[in-house]
Amino acid sequence: DAERAEALLGVTAARRGAMAAVAGRSDARTFRRLSAGMEDAAAAVTELCVGGAEADVLRVASVADEGNMAVPVDDHWIVATAPARVDLSGGWSDTPPVSYEYGGAVAGLAVTVDNLKPLSCRCRVVSNGQGILVCTESREGTSGALLGQQEFRLQKIGDLSDFRDPTANCTLIKCALICLGLVASDDVQQESNADTSLQPYINKFCGSNDHDLGLEIISASLLPVGSGMGTSSILGGCVLAAIGRCAGMDFTSNGSKDADSDGQLIHAVLTLEQLMTTGGGWQDQVGGLIGGLKLATSDRHTIPLRTGVERIPLSPCVKSALDDRLVLVFTGKPRLAKDILRNVLRRWARRSPEIVQTVQDLVAGAGCAADALRGENVNLDELGRHMKDYWKFKKIMAGEGSGAEPEEIRKLLVKLYEQKVISGGTICGAGGGGFLVLLLSDGQTMERAEQIGHDVSAEFTWHDCKICEDGLTVKVVRNDARGDPAVDSFDTAWHRVTA
Repeated sequence: DAERAEALLGVTAARRGAMAAVAGRSDARTFRRLSAGMEDAAAAVTELCVGGAEADVLRVASVADEGNMAVPVDDHWIVATAPARVDLSGGWSDTPPVSYEYGGAVAGLAVTVDNLKPLSCRCRVVSNGQGILVCTESREGTSGALLGQQEFRLQKIGDLSDFRDPTANCTLIKCALICLGLVASDDVQQESNADTSLQPYINKFCGSNDHDLGLEIISASLLPVGSGMGTSSILGGCVLAAIGRCAGMDFTSNGSKDADSDGQLIHAVLTLEQLMTTGGGWQDQVGGLIGGLKLATSDRHTIPLRTGVERIPLSPCVKSALDDRLVLVFTGKPRLAKDILRNVLRRWARRSPEIVQTVQDLVAGAGCAADALRGENVNLDELGRHMKDYWKFKKIMAGEGSGAEPEEIRKLLVKLYEQKVISGGTICGAGGGGFLVLLLSDGQTMERAEQIGHDVSAEFTWHDCKICEDGLTVKVVRNDARGDPAVDSFDTAWHRVTA
């Protein structure tokens, strides 16, 4: 449309001006400054192409107009939980602008970690309360014990002003509130509004005309920081779903195979991440918010970005075999996604033959990995080969010297392949650390792999990995301890998979 065309013409003009400014000069500082400015401009255009003409707001009306309204629930927790995701093949092709310039495809699985869905958000409307209490929690992976938290109270519009800073307190929740329409982002960025009370906005958002209401929003992760398993994106979906339900919106499929609800939430999370300036693709939210095995795609040369998801049912015997043979290994090192992402996008912008071919291989590999699990007569070693190739393609995309494959991980994979303990494996997500997902060879055990891994690094920890057919689920929890700040409202039972 006209707005996108104008933005693209503006970037083109800025590029011509930048090239003219550095023509014939060897001033490295000037060149770096102009390059950074061009990358910022390109990111702004990408945001526009991902989310449409109003990428910074997910209109509340878009949910209501489609009939997805729910009765608000006051003074009880709305709890949204979700599994993590492992990507089997195709990652990086989901990342804008690759995903709409070339087209993307990713095969992924929703999984539990040590038999728990590791991500959640709980939200409640507090009668006669004021302001918004937001909190992010880091919890131990099996007991749920609190390891650390950030807490912040939003009282004024200015308290949301750092929503574009990913390092600020509770940024994900702040962006979700803006995406859902609590306050327009333009209003937040107006300095003259900084001291304006949020209370009228909260009351309207929660549907109250005659008395003040408060909100409490708490996100929780049972995964270590930098897991590479889609934590931020999947948590974003949990946060949007929990807050939305408190405000009377329901744009989740809640475990049903509702393609419209799936698509709405997937795009909402993508919009959320563009708003937060973290960028990234759509595979994380697809992988964790939708249960089981999926082949997700995005159309090339289509703006705004359009995604589709094919849910692929797993036969009972295939699911059982995967549950027996999939293993997660935490490397002890957080992944370095943002730096690797920047490197990948720069390499894609140059369009070298190697990178173009690798993107083609990634897209084709996603279809092959998904096909390897279709039907009854499945050879899981074929999936292992695709996972092994996938890791090779990821390293090519990141480039030499990117840090995508730390030395300890390289040594571990070499030893496991040499001793035929695994048939395939890849670092989850961007690489650089976080979790490895391994497919054991038939007849091998996690204990055997762990024994070999201990000889490489004592920092590795080994974890059970099982397919989770549930994706995002949302429920009302009647909490008898509401209003008592001394009582920890968290319950690991929320994270267990229901039969």
